[in-house]
Amino acid sequence: MTIHGVIKVMVRLSVDRSGRVSNEAIEVPGPSKYFARLATEAAKKWRFSTATSEDARKRLLQFEFSRSGTTVNIINPR
Repeated sequence: MTIHGVIKVMVRLSVDRSGRVSNEAIEVPGPSKYFARLATEAAKKWRFSTATSEDARKRLLQFEFSRSGTTVNIINPR
């Protein structure tokens, strides 16, 4: 498969008090179920620092798939 341009997928996460992902949902699936699945599977494996407040336990990850590789940015959820 050859990627043309950048494919963006956003995954919303809930994190438990220990920093493990407790729930994930596709926020923006992008144009392909394949890349949405890859992003979701990768997001499940992430670990974050401990957080006690409810707002600090919500994360939004933006995956960008391109021909040169994949990057992930953490976006402040609203």
